[in-house]
Amino acid sequence: MNYLDNEGYPTEETLKLIRDFDLLRNGKEELLSIIKEIWCYHNCYQRDEERLTLITGGWGGNEDVIRALEGSMFWVLYWESSHRGGKYTFYLKEAETII
Repeated sequence: MNYLDNEGYPTEETLKLIRDFDLLRNGKEELLSIIKEIWCYHNCYQRDEERLTLITGGWGGNEDVIRALEGSMFWVLYWESSHRGGKYTFYLKEAETII
């Protein structure tokens, strides 16, 4: 699947995939892999064992991904904090026992 359009923005299909991603069936690692692949400014995708930090850098494509995540089960289970300037942190260990 081509996740980006000709201008490098996530396609509508990609944003729908993120919004509707089935964590129970596919697991969070597959979703995180997709996000990492399409995230512009790779140094603004920071991950360790416990946390994922996404910084949009003001780029519209990254902000579209965040909006798609906000409507997803991933956001419900893992969102930790949002900060002015487009910084979002997800605690990846919190929901391990749920899914």
